[in-house]
Amino acid sequence: MSKVFKKYAKGNLDANIKVISLGMGVQSTAVYLMSSMGYKLPRADVAIFSDPGAEHYKTYDMLKWLLKWKDNNNGIPIIVNRDKNLLKDILHKIPKGERVSSIPAFSKNNDGLLMRQCTSDYKIQPVIKSTRILH
Repeated sequence: MSKVFKKYAKGNLDANIKVISLGMGVQSTAVYLMSSMGYKLPRADVAIFSDPGAEHYKTYDMLKWLLKWKDNNNGIPIIVNRDKNLLKDILHKIPKGERVSSIPAFSKNNDGLLMRQCTSDYKIQPVIKSTRILH
């Protein structure tokens, strides 16, 4: 993890770059809007949405709305990172020896949600990669 990302993750207001990891949910969208308007939050330099290519259609509706809002309200720039595609990765034959992210799945026999790695691989790591490129 980059030094810049670590400093920001710890809430350091003097970090070289302030990044919002934008998941398009209620919390990150509220942080984005508040930061863009300077309402009780410092203005971030950029927001990054990691698109795994298989989000719910309402997530993409929210992205379209937020991009339009940004353009009309001097919002923080939004980077949409589409480096990884979960659906394509699941459907392709995996080469021997290559690791595959496990996806969220529920099981009757396992009493709930199975272990998963896709959040790190398809959301967190792309934000970190984009942040490193910016710095």
